[in-house]
Amino acid sequence: VLFTFGAFLAYKVRNIPYQEYDESKVIATSVYNCGFFAIFVVAFQLSNSNPLLTHIMSGLLVLLGTTTTLSVLFLHKLYFIKKPHQLKRNLPTSRPPISTASKDDTDNDHLVSQLAELRQQYDILNEKYLALVKKYQTNDSHVDIA
Repeated sequence: VLFTFGAFLAYKVRNIPYQEYDESKVIATSVYNCGFFAIFVVAFQLSNSNPLLTHIMSGLLVLLGTTTTLSVLFLHKLYFIKKPHQLKRNLPTSRPPISTASKDDTDNDHLVSQLAELRQQYDILNEKYLALVKKYQTNDSHVDIA
């Protein structure tokens, strides 16, 4: 029942558009780990006749499965706490934004014009920067920046 519920959760949250909230792969991996180690525990209990060895190995397999599952759940979160610049914030991962084609064309034209203006401003600032670098490298005080 729990494996079915875990698979259902992984399926339902697969289309969350923001990476920091997308847990579907983590949930699916956790369900897989639990099932994988449960199969080994059951197989080991059915195949071995020594009750002490069966009990010890079952306990170790359960601990290993739990540790692996918790590592899958939390190690990547600890990594992003340690290095938050690695996390791409607010970038849709699977679902494109809903909009109409005419609005997209208008937005694209507006963005293209803004990009052209920004390129012109960049070129002007880059020329001023290069003039300043040249001035301070050659100690020439006659360079006109304006």
